[in-house]
Amino acid sequence: MDCLRELQKILGDRVRFEQADDAEADGRRSFVRDSEEWIPIGNGRYAVVDLNRLSDETAKLVRLLIETVTGGFRQPHDEWFPRLIHGEWDAGRFANEALARRWNIPLPGVVAILQLHGEDAEAALALLEEIFSDREWNGLTDGGGRRVLLYLPLQAEESVGDVQQIGSRLLDTLQTEIYVSGNLAVSRPVRSLQELPSAKRQAEIALQAGRSFHNGQKIYQYGQLGLAQLLYGVSEEAKAAFLQEVLPREKHEALTRELRETVHSFAQHAQNIAETARALYIHRNTLLYRLDKIQEVTGKDIRKFRELAELWIALILRNEKHAQKSDGDFV
Repeated sequence: MDCLRELQKILGDRVRFEQADDAEADGRRSFVRDSEEWIPIGNGRYAVVDLNRLSDETAKLVRLLIETVTGGFRQPHDEWFPRLIHGEWDAGRFANEALARRWNIPLPGVVAILQLHGEDAEAALALLEEIFSDREWNGLTDGGGRRVLLYLPLQAEESVGDVQQIGSRLLDTLQTEIYVSGNLAVSRPVRSLQELPSAKRQAEIALQAGRSFHNGQKIYQYGQLGLAQLLYGVSEEAKAAFLQEVLPREKHEALTRELRETVHSFAQHAQNIAETARALYIHRNTLLYRLDKIQEVTGKDIRKFRELAELWIALILRNEKHAQKSDGDFV
């Protein structure tokens, strides 16, 4: 450690060496306290650097020198991402910590969750290294083997639409290269440190709401959930009461898959008979028969907008319950 002693001679009391025994010091990672950065150098000892009395450039050089000499006891420079994902951060605390530790967090960006249909998270993460080799990003697995959590900085001129395209290419590559399918949930663009903790929660909401209410889609963006975001926020008690009134379990079970598809298609095509029949590849008379059958089973005449809206929402809520039951561990 002669190099460290020489460093202290040069910088004087702006760098000192101390033992730290409190809970904040675990001997493996650096931390900031009262504008001083404590950098582990082994055996429970720390190099304490006075950040107020050193320029940013000098502090970075000192940090690099200490880590090189000691073999690097601290966590990687991007430790902010696992701490964001696993920590209990409020916006103010995270922003203060990021500034104090001088974490290099590129902004703007998005937080995303890649939910895999199978325990292939490590293989997916390795493939992401290749896919994003030309850009900066952060990623880690959730430990359960089914999710990869990401932070993807937006490059110049990239927008939410570009994120959709990136996500589509990502899912296609996973399917082609390692035969893994999945869903991708994406937060709103993050433009400040204070927004990062809420972005993580946005991605979680987008995943659960999207899979519950947009079952046919693969990518769910928090800012484009529409009705799903509203329904996701409704209490379970209110949902149960609505379903009991509009579509009790016995009526839902009496609706065949064809009839349920007819309700969704009829809503999607604005109750237009010709367009709905064309979309379902059935004759007009077959569609009219199905509409009558739906009314017979549910008591709802979906030719009337209000009754269509009620039944359509009820089917969405039933789909949510099915999604939670069949894949309840995705968030």
